[in-house]
Amino acid sequence: MLAQAAHATPRAAQRKKVVRGMEINSMIHKAMAQRGPTARGAVQRLISRVARERDPSLHRMGVMALVKRKMPLLRSQKKAILKMVRSPTRGLLPKRPPIPKKGKIEVRHYSMHGFMKDDLKQMERAGFKIKKIPGGAEATRGRYHVLVRETHKNIMRDLHDSKVNMIVYNGHSQIGGTVEQALLQPSMKQPRGRKLIALFQCVGTQTLPLLKARAPGADIITSNVPLYVAETPLLVKALYDGVEKGDGYHRLRRRLDKVAWGKNRMVYPNQTASLGHTDFDMNGMLDKHQKPGSIQVLNHKERRGAKSLMSGVHYLRTMNPYYAGDTPGAVFKRSQADVPLRSMGINKQPGQKTVTKFVEHKAAGKKWFEIALNQNYKTAPRHFIGAAAVFETQMALQKKFLGKNDKRAKVRALAFTGEYLDLVPRNKAKAQQALDRLTRMHGLPKLSMYQVKSAIAGDHVIGERQVDKLEALVDRAGGLRRPAP
Repeated sequence: MLAQAAHATPRAAQRKKVVRGMEINSMIHKAMAQRGPTARGAVQRLISRVARERDPSLHRMGVMALVKRKMPLLRSQKKAILKMVRSPTRGLLPKRPPIPKKGKIEVRHYSMHGFMKDDLKQMERAGFKIKKIPGGAEATRGRYHVLVRETHKNIMRDLHDSKVNMIVYNGHSQIGGTVEQALLQPSMKQPRGRKLIALFQCVGTQTLPLLKARAPGADIITSNVPLYVAETPLLVKALYDGVEKGDGYHRLRRRLDKVAWGKNRMVYPNQTASLGHTDFDMNGMLDKHQKPGSIQVLNHKERRGAKSLMSGVHYLRTMNPYYAGDTPGAVFKRSQADVPLRSMGINKQPGQKTVTKFVEHKAAGKKWFEIALNQNYKTAPRHFIGAAAVFETQMALQKKFLGKNDKRAKVRALAFTGEYLDLVPRNKAKAQQALDRLTRMHGLPKLSMYQVKSAIAGDHVIGERQVDKLEALVDRAGGLRRPAP
């Protein structure tokens, strides 16, 4: 009986969360319909309800609605909303890092292999005392105690430690794999308290929604463009200097801009631009793309499927511009690769045979593509969903831009999918299972991850030479077959 009761508790909590989400949705619609400002109307009731909400994700979704939607507001109501936005404990856009005014500043600093030497050199120039220890170093200066680890693995292991104030990472993003693998670690525990997380990697906004969904109370500084290896140690030094001097995010941004190789290369917690990279309700769709009052509260398996869709779509959204810009003979032009890809959560329309649904949209002179997850696959294994999103989206793009849907197009899509399965899943056996199911579904022969990785090896640049090798491998394994039903 005790085991049954313990097992039922999360389900009961989830049901209550669904009810609260529906309640806030309804209140948002009523507030938007209010004609004029009043101290006792639907807007005031919404403000009070959001302020009382204890779930971090629902609270932030409610605050976002109050900020982004046009509602009639009194001056006192504007102040109440601004207070929630700037709250030092759970604010949507906090002004200052969550650093104690007195005592030690405890930092966990992760440097990928090949990056630690330059990080320590800049820290030593800045006055840190460096002591080498197995696997890294210990650095101290003033209030700082920094434990430096030379790895890109499990960089979020300290989220649960309430004594740690900052987490810093400098290294390659692995096209999202560094952060996603960290979030998939079995040792990953629920975050405790606010922390400053600074990720000096390429296009950190790719995985920012997944990280914010898991740690909604974290203040995250990361990049929105590729960064340079020689640039990031300077950013590390500027960050340490600014935090110790008590900089707010506005001043910290100016400090980092002075050493960056260009302005506006980073996203900061106090910027409204950061709200363009959140998925607080974890429905596989960026909050900015949702309609007013459309908070979705999914069950655990549905959330996992929706997040996996976003993982695959955002990987391709980052990878294709690299491919088009850096690969000689790339079949996509840069203008084609830059057309936005949007992850749109679970598609509830029946009759869909593929794992994902791909739709082109045009409005106000702009074009974008939306990718949604077929509801029949919403509880499928996460890595299969992510891999299918990469493969099917790449096939759809080749058909759209090149008019290609042949074997070569399938092999090219498989190459990108193989890279995704090599970089993102933590469990390699599950990556192989995802590859087996995907190849069987699309009429490709059974291949091992080792074979695929060997064929496409090229430092994250998939050119026609790699596609040639993979196509020869496919032919040797029997070529295309009839897709499995």
